[in-house]
Amino acid sequence: MEQTQSFSHEPHGHPHPHHHPHPEPVRFHVNEKHVHMEGHHHTGLRIKEAAKAQGVKIELDFLLYLVRHHQPNKLIGDGEEVHLTHESRFHAIADDDNS
Repeated sequence: MEQTQSFSHEPHGHPHPHHHPHPEPVRFHVNEKHVHMEGHHHTGLRIKEAAKAQGVKIELDFLLYLVRHHQPNKLIGDGEEVHLTHESRFHAIADDDNS
């Protein structure tokens, strides 16, 4: 599969900052490990699938939390869409708290 990356403006017209013909690669962290995905919008399940495929020691039934500064971490559901940035950090933990 051939990939081309173009970060220049199209010759005729204005750049569209929120629309890219090819999804932009994003690198973020899950459990302190780098994870790479194409595009900025993914569901919690897709994030866990990508992390597991890239060697993060998690299972797909783990709970996924978005780490937020100055706020409590946010639980991300499997079907919930998240906007990813290079600053995004997640913790994925087993749902085995029976207390």
